[in-house]
Amino acid sequence: TRHLSLEMFVVYIVLLFSIHSLVPVHSYFDDLFKDQSDPATQSAAVRALISRLIPQHEKDFIIKVDPTIADKSKPNLDTFIITTLEGKVFITGTTGVAASWGFNHYLKTFCGCQINWSADQLKLPDKLPAVPGNKLLVTSPQLFRYYQNVCTISYSMVWWDWSRWQREIDWMAMNGYNLPLAFVGQEYIFKKVFLSFGFTNEDVEEYFTGPAFLSWNRMGNVDGWGGPLPDDWMESQYQLQLQILKRMRQFGMIPVLPGFSGNIPKAVTRLFPSAKVMHRGAWGNMNATYCCTALLDAADHLFGKIGSNYYKVLINEFGTNHIYNMDTFNEMSPPTTDVGYLEHNSQMTYSALEDVDESGVWLMQGWLFLESFWTPDRVKAYLWAVPKGRLLLLDLYAEWIPMYEKTHNFYGTPYIWCMLHNYGGTLGMYGPLDRVTNGVIKAMNDPNSTLVGTGITMEGIFQNEVMYEMMNQMHLKTTSFGNDLPKWIDQFVSNRYGADPTQHKFIYTAWNLLLKSAYNTNAYNNLRHNGLQVVIPEINIVIDTHYNYSDVVDAWSNMTLAMKQFANVSTFRYDLVDITRQVMQDVSTMSYNKMMKLYHSGTIDEMLKMGDILLQSILDSNRLLGTDVRYMLGKWLSDARKQGTSDDDKWLIEFNAKNQLTLWGPTGNIGDYACKQWHGLMSDYYYPRWNLFVQHLEFSKKSGIPMDKTQFLDQCIFMGQYWGYQNISYPDSPLEDTIEVVNMLYKKWSSLIPQLLGDELNNNAPSEEVEISHEEKVANVYRLKGYLV
Repeated sequence: TRHLSLEMFVVYIVLLFSIHSLVPVHSYFDDLFKDQSDPATQSAAVRALISRLIPQHEKDFIIKVDPTIADKSKPNLDTFIITTLEGKVFITGTTGVAASWGFNHYLKTFCGCQINWSADQLKLPDKLPAVPGNKLLVTSPQLFRYYQNVCTISYSMVWWDWSRWQREIDWMAMNGYNLPLAFVGQEYIFKKVFLSFGFTNEDVEEYFTGPAFLSWNRMGNVDGWGGPLPDDWMESQYQLQLQILKRMRQFGMIPVLPGFSGNIPKAVTRLFPSAKVMHRGAWGNMNATYCCTALLDAADHLFGKIGSNYYKVLINEFGTNHIYNMDTFNEMSPPTTDVGYLEHNSQMTYSALEDVDESGVWLMQGWLFLESFWTPDRVKAYLWAVPKGRLLLLDLYAEWIPMYEKTHNFYGTPYIWCMLHNYGGTLGMYGPLDRVTNGVIKAMNDPNSTLVGTGITMEGIFQNEVMYEMMNQMHLKTTSFGNDLPKWIDQFVSNRYGADPTQHKFIYTAWNLLLKSAYNTNAYNNLRHNGLQVVIPEINIVIDTHYNYSDVVDAWSNMTLAMKQFANVSTFRYDLVDITRQVMQDVSTMSYNKMMKLYHSGTIDEMLKMGDILLQSILDSNRLLGTDVRYMLGKWLSDARKQGTSDDDKWLIEFNAKNQLTLWGPTGNIGDYACKQWHGLMSDYYYPRWNLFVQHLEFSKKSGIPMDKTQFLDQCIFMGQYWGYQNISYPDSPLEDTIEVVNMLYKKWSSLIPQLLGDELNNNAPSEEVEISHEEKVANVYRLKGYLV
């Protein structure tokens, strides 16, 4: 009887598992869609968006939100219907996001428009065109479109006011993003909770970083750097978050709120000496003042008390849509390899949430699983400890390192396929368009797929907008663009500039050259495409350029031929600066390579001639970038200072803004990670370093004494510290006209480049795609993020 009962029990478990596995993965998250705003509120939000964007046509669009148009078997897949009648455009969506998405789809597909971070191209016809067949129905293939990286809020959005956030939320809605990260203002909540547990204001001051570094404080990487965080800042960000959440919910979005991972002020050991606290290692090469953050063990009873209190306060202040982000071990390994510990830690982290919000879902970045620590048994223990349907993963860097493949679809856990693409918000033309379009479809077609969404997780925006336009279109695709990328890039150009391929062939030629060069990555290189100008000079710098320089130079030449026709198109002017900046970046790289060869085996005069070309290219870049406010340091600093309410706060916030871009820490700890090729930085920060480097080379060449690398690096750090503390005013409006300056630079450099640099123009791109192992790819990420090594 005992054996029979055991057999029956086994059969029962197998049947239970089989039935459970038949539940569609999409249905796990039905609870997230239950608390959306009513259709009338969502419809009003879409109409207001249209009024802001194209007020002259707002009466031509009839908007309705009607959830009943969805496929009843998949009611939470966003759907929109577009019809036209007598000059009016009728758009019905299942949500406000779906209707906004349909509106943008109409503008893009039938009016040839484009809406971007940098600028919009909205050259609409007087009479809006009809939809062929008079009806278009589109349904998203996935539940979610996720937006943001936990770092984006610091690298790009940290100084935004409500006006800029409003535009961004409009952009999210028009591109179908229904699952955005909503991280603003959380310090207001955490401070209230910490004070209620006996922490002092001084304890909290030592814990919070300055505003430009809060992303890494929130992830438990660093304490205190750039602080203390002003109380007025916390209050203003709290008020801003209320506006952000209200608008996101008016569109029917599901904002992701910050959860409690156990990150806590170090004073916890004074207040609760028996609490189990882990002190992490020195992330980012930070010294003892800022490193070694405290992590309260999720198994400790205090974790549950603080966590429950936190969620109650959070939900009371911000409301909830039942999804929260927690990343306990971001770029930090757990203290033990014991799978029992990992399972219990995960279980108790979720339990603190579930005690307050029984419908709560844990959103976790899959970034941690890149580390070799995470063997299959440890990953399973950590993931399977959370109830099915209560954990959602972000495959954060899926275009290059798709972790769903290595983990067999995260061992059954639902996930979102994300394009990361950018680190630190750096500039540099780069993007594997083919990998993005093919990668999404490959994941979708996996027979054991647990895919429930797609997303973008760049660390910074305002760069390589072609990549994000591609990804925005992939949210609706069920097939790859494949060999049709040239056709796709032509349509991209038409929409971006309002161009006609029969009349404006130069601009199409330029972009097809970029498609085969900057945006056709055949080799997995160093992932950093910000160029030589903005790195600390050294003797043996290797810049992995993934294209032939000549292709980008030729693209630049074709763009200059279109200047007269598109001089008044904002998107064109933005791209003209960008491609000219890229050419100047490449000139710096090529001249550096020549200079170093001459340092080793040429004359001093020849070497200094190449050094002078390098320095000229940096100053010319600065002049170029000063023609467009979107490339100016002054705008970043001006926006930062507006966040301060006193002179002391303004100074502190500006220091934060400058340090993040440069030293990233007190002594260049993560130096140049978030570097920007911006006016003001080029002339006052990067040029002095390179000028000093050339002087060191000259002394070394004349004296025969090897260059003292340590002395030079110390000088660079001192220069960076001095610049960071200086009170320098930078312009926040254009100084010259872009077209005139580009014309001048083209006349100067177009003939010099082939004369001075010769064969280097054509010998960089890999001849064929080079596929490397998962381990090599991860090693490249670690080299990029030097602070992880």
